[in-house]
Amino acid sequence: MQRILINTLAATALAATAISSADANAAEEEDLGWTGKAALGYLSASGNADNLNVNGALDLGYKTTNWVHTLGLTAIGAEADGVSSAERYTAAFKSQRDFSEFNYLFGRLGYQKDRFAGVAEQFSQTVGVGRRFINTDVHVLNAEFGLGFRQQTFADTVDANGVVVPGEEDSSAIARIGADYRWNFSETARFDQTLAIEAGSENTNTISVSSVTAKLFESMNLVVS
Repeated sequence: MQRILINTLAATALAATAISSADANAAEEEDLGWTGKAALGYLSASGNADNLNVNGALDLGYKTTNWVHTLGLTAIGAEADGVSSAERYTAAFKSQRDFSEFNYLFGRLGYQKDRFAGVAEQFSQTVGVGRRFINTDVHVLNAEFGLGFRQQTFADTVDANGVVVPGEEDSSAIARIGADYRWNFSETARFDQTLAIEAGSENTNTISVSSVTAKLFESMNLVVS
């Protein structure tokens, strides 16, 4: 029987800053060479209950005439009254090569670890094809499809006698569907939406991220995600 595991973690940043070596507009993102972006979010509330939420991200990219290489790292943590309620880390490396103006091939490595999810640890490898359906200064829409493999470890469980049962390990073939959309609705602000689905024999993993970025200064942005 296929396992359906849904993990939801929402974070609202009242004031988050992102420092970027590349400008936020689409034209400069087409420049060759290195780009980089770092983001940090922090939210603390005290009173009847003490809550703390911290999240960080680092994105690096390198672009040549036909190749694009990207590396993304994220970390999310939360606690309530000193007790941890969320702890998640992700890493992804992707290389893609254009073979036409609108089409490209890609290879991707992904890793995630989550202390509070049904799947404690995952490592995936996929290759596939992508297409740029829209590529203008205002709107960008890409879609991808790939096949590969995934190794994962399910979270530990407790049996009826209170004994901890180590999580099972699984390795299976997967299909990956991804899409990303960007809308530059002004010269200093944009909306981004990404969606990725990895489906295997044991479970389906879906990740959706929406964000709005507004430029504050030369290399500093306000991000709500």
